[in-house]
Amino acid sequence: MFGSGTSNIIASEVATMSLASKSGIHTPRVLSWRKDCDNPVGWPYILMEDVNGTTLYREWPQPETRGEPVATFLTQVASSMQKMMSSNFSRIGSPYFLEDLPDSALNLLPPPATDFEIENGPHFDRGPWNTIEEYLKAAVRLERRAVQRHRQDPSSLAYTKSSIEDLDEVEYLLSKVEEIAPHMQHVIEHASPTMPKRLMQICFMHPDLLTQNIMVPTLTADNSNRLTRMLDPVFIDWQGTCALPLAMQWHTPPFVRYEARLFDVETGRPVLRMWYPFKEIALPKDFDQLDPEQQDMTREEHEIATRH
Repeated sequence: MFGSGTSNIIASEVATMSLASKSGIHTPRVLSWRKDCDNPVGWPYILMEDVNGTTLYREWPQPETRGEPVATFLTQVASSMQKMMSSNFSRIGSPYFLEDLPDSALNLLPPPATDFEIENGPHFDRGPWNTIEEYLKAAVRLERRAVQRHRQDPSSLAYTKSSIEDLDEVEYLLSKVEEIAPHMQHVIEHASPTMPKRLMQICFMHPDLLTQNIMVPTLTADNSNRLTRMLDPVFIDWQGTCALPLAMQWHTPPFVRYEARLFDVETGRPVLRMWYPFKEIALPKDFDQLDPEQQDMTREEHEIATRH
């Protein structure tokens, strides 16, 4: 049931967590793992230590999560992201332990992590790649092979949100990616003349920095200090991490931005308006005319919007 794809995914995630931990980023400790079914469990698995806490997803929407605890938490996240961006790989690819590397694999990750290397998988062109052009064109070839499979067996689209008519547009977009691939490095290097090498530095970055993938200690009677609870977030779910140029990795985690949750029934617009450049978010002009329940909901939304 499980081919080399699943085995490589498991092996790469474990290697990535070890690399992140050695970089000073708090990740769960891996107690045991196997990438194949030849084990007592009969299934590929990763067994990690139990993290005593809850996901940020449960904590972040709380109106009380604001001010200094939020500033402390964001500082910790920024520090961890800086550690990821400080890595310096020689090629584009996915981290692996040396012993789990496919036979055709090449090259190594940055010192002192000498027990890591970059993926060169057994199927198709899976790297490692020396340039962005090689990387993008390999991705295009992989997607075209998927399109060909879907054309041969349209029933396979039942597991996607696409129809057979969408495949022409997909192929058109893939051709556009192929056209721009040779020019990407030039564009990146000239985007910031003062630091072209920094933007092209190949580093790793957590691929999914969502509130569901960050854990903090649970709020209890014995652990009620919201400030200290935000000092040591734990990052989970490292599957899919890839070493890429910084310009292709850097992003602002979604939870840093205010995302409206309360909307006007008639207009469909957010009750609170965010203006840029950043200005103080004011309560609605008709706040005094709202009924008590609506005022309470608006105050709660305002507390979340101004948490920073």
